[in-house]
Amino acid sequence: MKPTKRNRSARSGSPAVSKASRRGAATIEFALVAPIIFLFLFASIEFGRVLMVFHGLEAAAREGCRTAVSWNVAQADVEQTVDDRLTSFGISGYTLTTDPATVSSAGQWEPITVRIEVTYDQVSWLPVPSYLGGITLAGSCTLPQESDPDAA
Repeated sequence: MKPTKRNRSARSGSPAVSKASRRGAATIEFALVAPIIFLFLFASIEFGRVLMVFHGLEAAAREGCRTAVSWNVAQADVEQTVDDRLTSFGISGYTLTTDPATVSSAGQWEPITVRIEVTYDQVSWLPVPSYLGGITLAGSCTLPQESDPDAA
């Protein structure tokens, strides 16, 4: 009996595999791995946005509080300062609270707190915020009211 010659791949020495069956294997591998890759991609986008919004809320609260502790400042000035800062971060639909409710009523060295809250659903870049939807992000700052420059 004459030995038969097997078709071997030149590179590996293993039997040659057809290109069509290898393409099918690559398609199956991609179908299994792609959802995991996209999961990590969208999760990183959402968590990055949360950190950006949190930083923006903290920065706006700090600037609003610095405005609030200045002498003879109206509540509208604080609101405008916070709005200007949050607009640069692309944040809208927030809730701003100050303690005391009207900053002009604070006495010398009395603490003034500016707190800003927003739900993540309002600031998400993804159409459906599936990972972090419904959480509330907040930033706050507390500083003492400055002294009256005219009091001596």
